[in-house]
Amino acid sequence: MNRASLLGRASVVTSGSLGARLSRVLVATALVVAGIAGVWSYQSASARARDLQDDVLVQVAGLAASAGPGRLSTDTAPLSSTAADIDVGPLDGSGLTATTPDGLRTITVGGTTLRAAVARGPDGTAVVATQTVAVRDRLARDAALSSVLPLLVLIPLLTGAIVLVVRAVLAPVGELAEEVSHRDASDLSPVDETRAPGELRGFITALNEQAGRAAGAVAHERRFIAQAAHELRTPLTAMTVQLERARAARTSTDVDARLADLHTGMARSRHLVDQLLDLARAQVDDGAGHRAEAFDGLLRAVVAEVLPQADAAAVEIAVESGADERALVPVAATASALRNVLDNAVRYGASGGVVAIATRRDGEDLVVTVDDAGPGMGDVEALLARSCAGRTPASRAPGSAWPSSPNSCAVSGGRCTSGRPSDSPPARAPSSVSR
Repeated sequence: MNRASLLGRASVVTSGSLGARLSRVLVATALVVAGIAGVWSYQSASARARDLQDDVLVQVAGLAASAGPGRLSTDTAPLSSTAADIDVGPLDGSGLTATTPDGLRTITVGGTTLRAAVARGPDGTAVVATQTVAVRDRLARDAALSSVLPLLVLIPLLTGAIVLVVRAVLAPVGELAEEVSHRDASDLSPVDETRAPGELRGFITALNEQAGRAAGAVAHERRFIAQAAHELRTPLTAMTVQLERARAARTSTDVDARLADLHTGMARSRHLVDQLLDLARAQVDDGAGHRAEAFDGLLRAVVAEVLPQADAAAVEIAVESGADERALVPVAATASALRNVLDNAVRYGASGGVVAIATRRDGEDLVVTVDDAGPGMGDVEALLARSCAGRTPASRAPGSAWPSSPNSCAVSGGRCTSGRPSDSPPARAPSSVSR
């Protein structure tokens, strides 16, 4: 689409568009200013014309008086005659008294309003120059209209120029709109704000930031789908192999044993699906604005969920500190992270051991440490790797509850770490959740 077509599209403005509102405001302002200027020019030009007429009338009367009666012929027609613009005659024939002082005055003679100028010559001869007020008004009106006429012609030209200039200035906005409207649905790249007027750059910058957040959310969803597919692929493959082995078994004892393995694998897969659903709920809760609750109540609820599993494994859960911590935390993300970490500690910790939960403040952060005496891993950082699940035998896979824990913390702005105290044996690896 060329520039001419874009300008044509931009020229079609609706009553609520920015261009239409801006054009109306500028045109209205121009009309008001032009109206004020026109009225002032008309009145000023009319006043100057009347002053000039008075000056001419005084000069004519003075010239007639100074020339003397023998050297200047005067009108003999009545003073009310409109045959000439200015009538000059002796004072005694004007109907004015002989004692009328020199100067300008407005008189009425025979029902006609006149402007008269009286002057006396060196010999005392009095002369009066008159002009009808109607003629004076017509001349003043013509002079005033002549001064206002250019402005009257300029108003429609100025209005058209304003509309064209507004459309030209807003043409880049139309081009940007056209460009964005033709983008692919997956294209969330920022819009070039330098092509827009300065007044709109802040708005476009905010839109670009929003598009960046949307692109991050889309990328996060894609990573989540990839992670879910990866986490489910290994247990599904294992269950497929176990099912094939059960079908190939020759005795009922072998079938029962392999079906038991299949049942265990299905339980692990169901647990993994529950973890992924927890992560999904945490992300939805993050989008809804982090519904928050006090940490102590949330901790008691999560421990109550894990207690049956701990009792079955003969593992004791000890809350060393934090049972009275009233800090507000996002419910879904925090519960998911705690549940996964505690499940990992109970499921893969030493049978008959103790899982210790401790809470402390680190500035504005709330740090929750889960310490167990499980077998650990040679590479502690591997706990945080997305693909760590399935690298060890499925029956004892320490860290298999971890893949969704860091993500659950991340959606609420927290972090999930694993470490080993300096005075602990390599097998002991406490986990920390901080917010």
